[in-house]
Amino acid sequence: MYFANPYFLFGLVAVGIPVIVHLFKFRRYKKEYFSFTGFLNQAVIEHKKQSRLRELLIMACRMLAIACIVFAFAQPHIGSNRNVSANSGSFSASVYLDNSYSMEYSGKDETLLEQAKGYIKQILSSFPEDAALQLLTNSFTGNMQALRPKKEILQILQDAGAVSIPRSFEEIAVRQADLKCNVCFYISDFQRSTFKLPQDEAAMNVFSNVKRVFIPLIPVANENISIDSVWTDTPLLMPGKDIIVKALITNHGKQTKDKISLRMFIDGKQSSVTAVDLPAGKSIEATLSARFAESGFKQGYLEISDYPVQYDNRLYFTLPVSSNLGVLHIYDGNGGNPGVTKIFGNDSSFKYISVSVTKIDYSLIPSMRLIIIDEVPQMPNVLSVALKQAMEKGTNVVLIPPADAKENNAPYSNILSSLIGAQLGTHKSEEAKVTRINFDNPVFKMALAGSSDESTLPTVKGRYALPVNVSVPSEALMSFNSDEDFMRVYEAGSGLLYLISSPISKEYTNFTSEYSFVVSFLNMALYSHASADLYSTVGSAGGVRLTETVNVSGGSPFNLISSDGDFFAVPQVRNINNEMLLFTNGIDVPAGNYLLRNNNITVSGLSFNDSRKEGVQEYYSASELEKFGSVLEPSKVSVSNALYYAYGGRALWKWFVIAVLVALAVETLLLRLDDIKRIFNLP
Repeated sequence: MYFANPYFLFGLVAVGIPVIVHLFKFRRYKKEYFSFTGFLNQAVIEHKKQSRLRELLIMACRMLAIACIVFAFAQPHIGSNRNVSANSGSFSASVYLDNSYSMEYSGKDETLLEQAKGYIKQILSSFPEDAALQLLTNSFTGNMQALRPKKEILQILQDAGAVSIPRSFEEIAVRQADLKCNVCFYISDFQRSTFKLPQDEAAMNVFSNVKRVFIPLIPVANENISIDSVWTDTPLLMPGKDIIVKALITNHGKQTKDKISLRMFIDGKQSSVTAVDLPAGKSIEATLSARFAESGFKQGYLEISDYPVQYDNRLYFTLPVSSNLGVLHIYDGNGGNPGVTKIFGNDSSFKYISVSVTKIDYSLIPSMRLIIIDEVPQMPNVLSVALKQAMEKGTNVVLIPPADAKENNAPYSNILSSLIGAQLGTHKSEEAKVTRINFDNPVFKMALAGSSDESTLPTVKGRYALPVNVSVPSEALMSFNSDEDFMRVYEAGSGLLYLISSPISKEYTNFTSEYSFVVSFLNMALYSHASADLYSTVGSAGGVRLTETVNVSGGSPFNLISSDGDFFAVPQVRNINNEMLLFTNGIDVPAGNYLLRNNNITVSGLSFNDSRKEGVQEYYSASELEKFGSVLEPSKVSVSNALYYAYGGRALWKWFVIAVLVALAVETLLLRLDDIKRIFNLP
């Protein structure tokens, strides 16, 4: 047996007080003599024996009550031979407080976070004032990487508020291991989506050499509505055109929510609103629309009203509205296909440039959205290199083979080998008709709406075999009846490569006179494999991809400024594998809208949102947590005994309190014995 507060055992001295009281009579009795008392002598002797026995029993009850009170305050424990004492200088403990947003759910009488703080105070009460302790929260700030006295820990605990970054068990365990604490406590709701216990045995063995106590907190009700994501189906956001914004909203509760108002704000003003019905435990898509008169970065947010959890009630986003789209049409000396010029040359949405292969301004290529190589018989090496670099940054390229290429000298061999690891196959000089269109691909999905009228599909007089088994993902867009493809798309870098098997001049095909020609070329320009994300997640390990071309070689730093001007930071912008990435490592970026500026020029608009992982309300069970330590359930065991519970001991103070009550009850019965006899007519 060991005691949590052994100094209280000095109180056993008070056990002697009842003895002193019974040995020294504070009341003196006066003798009265009567003429004849002989017949009473025997009765007096018997009464004295009973009285003395009762007094001894009363004294014993009082002594027992005092002793049990002392033992209860000393907090005895049994069941463990503990080698380390909380009062020894070599003992240290770490307490992890989960202060993520999920801890804002309601507990029995207060939020889980406030409940957890109260439990930590109870745990700390079992330590002396000079104990070496660590309080670790999800913030992982520097002041948490040192052992501190209890007074400082209580101050840190008081200032701990909810933060947006959840932590996994491995992250927490590594931080605690740095201080080599004897015992570690974890107070959390232990969500599966964020806490993430190790699954393989090797990882479990790494974290099995420290005594751990898990204290799970369970919310009373899981009622919450969250805006999980936002996106747009519009491939290119342009001024004067409707932009469809879609959002995914989830009802995590067990009750259906009707007519939930979803509001969209752009540049601080409400631009659209809709009402949605949310079935219990389901997610639905909501649709809103917007239109802008000018180009630029349009920043806003979606918002709902929901309590008590509010961190996921708002989702920020940035819409890059472009004034025009760069399309570069490169042809041979005889001039380009007039059908291409008709599509892009008369549309103000596009910045259309048509140029001969011998007169290319290579500085324009990186800024182009779509580059069309129109029947160029010989591809210059400098152009092949420029196209590859542009595609790695997100530019789309259309390759149209020339008509006079020889069978053993397939065109574009160098560029195709470097991009997809294959070349055009042999040429077939026979007529073939396109019979199938892939309506699942964005190029045809929206415009043709599943139309399959073969009379509108093109016919060709000759074709090359397009490569199928390649090292990059690819997909057929238009196919012949012979299972060969007329048009196929390949992922190359961050861009898309569209490869056509036949020349598109009128001498070889009627493709340019069909509606599918207009649809396909327009959407090749509009849809990009490297479309910009509308927002990023706070605390994500990877960098934020910038689709805009920025210069990182200059000496001027980039500045990240919030839209309201209250936040300023200097992030890192690096070119990695020909992608421009922004990193916010070490910067606490709150959820919101931001502008990335360089030399007082706005480079990009960015939005950050808190992770929605905590909305998945699935929790680890006690049996799963027991693989890594003990589990103390506050509803069954007092949290103040957590330290001793870590070493497998069992607290006995409750039994001593019960013994006190029993002793006092017996004493009361002995004091009232005469009255009891009289009431029940006992001898």
